[in-house]
Amino acid sequence: MNETFSSMSDHRATQANAWVSILDAVSVSDADRRRFDAWLQEDVRNLGAYLRAQAIFRSLDYMPGAIAAAAGRSAPAEIGTGRRQVLAGAAALAACFSGLVATRSTSERIILRKTAREAPGRFFLPGGLITMDSLSMAYFPSQGHMSDIQMVSGRMGVQTSSRPVRIMTGGLVLHAADADFDLSADGRNISIVAYRGTVAVSRHGASRTVAGPCVFSMVSDPAIEGVGGRARELAKRDMAVNRAWRDARIVLDDAPLRDAVAQFARYSETRMLVASPTMSAQRLTGTFDLLRPHYFAKTVQMLLRCQLTEPDARTIILS
Repeated sequence: MNETFSSMSDHRATQANAWVSILDAVSVSDADRRRFDAWLQEDVRNLGAYLRAQAIFRSLDYMPGAIAAAAGRSAPAEIGTGRRQVLAGAAALAACFSGLVATRSTSERIILRKTAREAPGRFFLPGGLITMDSLSMAYFPSQGHMSDIQMVSGRMGVQTSSRPVRIMTGGLVLHAADADFDLSADGRNISIVAYRGTVAVSRHGASRTVAGPCVFSMVSDPAIEGVGGRARELAKRDMAVNRAWRDARIVLDDAPLRDAVAQFARYSETRMLVASPTMSAQRLTGTFDLLRPHYFAKTVQMLLRCQLTEPDARTIILS
């Protein structure tokens, strides 16, 4: 897998760009997933092309949805347009940066990051699916499998089949197979929300098993031997609440307004401000789109019968 982006055929590069656009969508059809799997099987080099295109465009902060518009007739059918216009020469520009992305470490890892406040992104890999949250970063093997992943910061959702996954973060090593869980790394604070299956957590020769459904949290401290941490049961009613972020949604179940505002801040450049602590403590129930803060604010205005002002295009004040 040492082939660089610039040495790929125009056809493979164009196809890879188009698939980045399709699979970055919040909703991916079963038909598109089958077509993508078939495309991967056509040539062993297609997976490398896809992963490099995916990493390159994210490192350049381009919104991949628009790449399909520049892909032309050789791109897969039914490609939607993006959220931001991308220059037709974006692929050529990406080729100039391909070496920076593909050779960031001696182990041939590819960096995948979502540094902008935007929707979570899905990464289909052999054996499973990785969902990277906004403002997150991780390193993946260039071969495209689900072993030797290094989680740097943020949050990722992991859905594995029978193939094992190995993830390193904060001095911990996680092993799982046939499991579904979220992994969050915020400084030294590590948390695992296990929805299904088991996750083996180890450090310095010590290990423990996190069995879903549960929430496991710990502080990663190099001076402390073993794993430690705390685990609590995850109630069935809370599973939808915890998983909603993967679809860029928030499920509020009698939750305070301040918690909802904090989550919206992760996915939008629009600032939402609440005028008083009393209003921040008001509780809400419902499901909302994290990419539509204005819609949420107007709903809050009706439910709480408060005032809504917008001093500028990116500021909402509830009072």
